[in-house]
Amino acid sequence: MLTNTGYLYVNGKATAKYIEQNSTGIERRDLDVECRKLNITSTGSGVVTYRGTADEVDIISTGRAGIRTSELNK
Repeated sequence: MLTNTGYLYVNGKATAKYIEQNSTGIERRDLDVECRKLNITSTGSGVVTYRGTADEVDIISTGRAGIRTSELNK
């Protein structure tokens, strides 16, 4: 699980069956993923970019974050 309640900058790769992100802070995340399920919950702000593969994607965003998933499963 990736959790952020302050300021977070992430640039990297994650491989797992299940990846979960919970964010209430300010973040810039650029992450390559390989997973069966990607669960994103955001009430914060910033820019979040995911690329790679995910069989199932769930996104809940009530904040001002720009969540970019257009590069998933290409």
